Amino acid sequence: MARIDIIGPPGVGKSSFCHFLFKNRKKVSEFYFDWEIRLRVAELEIKNKSILHKVTFPLAVRIPSFRNHLSKHFSREEASKTFLNLSEEWKNFINYYTELLKETKSDPARYTIAIKDFLEVMENVSLNEEKASNNLVIYDESLTHRVYSISRGSDNWKSIARSYIENLELPLGVIYIKSDAETIFNRIKQRSKSRTVLCHLNKSDNEIFSLTEKSLQIFEYVTVLIKEKKIPLLQIDNSLGNSVNLDKMNTFLLDCKSEI
Repeated sequence: MARIDIIGPPGVGKSSFCHFLFKNRKKVSEFYFDWEIRLRVAELEIKNKSILHKVTFPLAVRIPSFRNHLSKHFSREEASKTFLNLSEEWKNFINYYTELLKETKSDPARYTIAIKDFLEVMENVSLNEEKASNNLVIYDESLTHRVYSISRGSDNWKSIARSYIENLELPLGVIYIKSDAETIFNRIKQRSKSRTVLCHLNKSDNEIFSLTEKSLQIFEYVTVLIKEKKIPLLQIDNSLGNSVNLDKMNTFLLDCKSEI
């Protein structure tokens, strides 16, 4: 599997860009999203239960709420089997990440949520390594992106970010969705409550804007670390038109595919 990680501040429009990319995937080099294999496995597990899968799966590939609903049918046994096939490097990284979370997440509830989200991404990694080994796989909620959640609350965030990138099995390429702080803030304010990310819950406007500025700092630094590692980096400016970004995306994916 050739992993392509998407990164960017909360609210910048990563999921919106992925939705646009999904709808226009025939116009770019062939790829999969990280959750597609997971959904296919889930679909097979419920196909004999009712006509549920005939309705749910087509919606799941377009609508996140339906995607989450179908993911509930994903077998933990299947996940366990694929986890056994992970390389020693990945197993070492899982141990590193869980220890790092213990240091950076003092709130037990936040720690539990972070572990759950992390393990779901690792399930997708293990499934895609097994079932999509010769394909480009784009990760929206990517492992590279998780550097933000573990470093944002620390004064020592630069050293945490560097340590994280040093320990991560790096992707074939990284896509950085970027914009300015004011534009991101306005996007966040326009969101419905159901789409509010955890770090923005019950925060004042000033707090949200401050968090947005901090997130931009962190991701700009992460791009420096990625460049140091000689990992191809594509920067997508959300203020540009979708057609411009689609052309840039296609060129980037073709270049990455040539490296497989």
